[in-house]
Amino acid sequence: IDVIADSFSAVIEAMKKIDPDQDWYSLGQLGHVLTQLYPDFDSRSYGSAKLSDLLKRTGRFEVQKGEGNHLLVRDKA
Repeated sequence: IDVIADSFSAVIEAMKKIDPDQDWYSLGQLGHVLTQLYPDFDSRSYGSAKLSDLLKRTGRFEVQKGEGNHLLVRDKA
């Protein structure tokens, strides 16, 4: 099982649930929706202490600081 691919699909599903047309997503909101959709989801299961680290490590998602140092995420695909 490709755990990184598993995390891709979970994150993309969470993004679509928030707003399929949005470009950037709040990391906090994304994490919240991820745990609603997948109560067992934990970035540590994928070898990353933080969700932002997991997303950066995949290479698929871009993570940047937004207003007030809140992290924003987008799907580069």
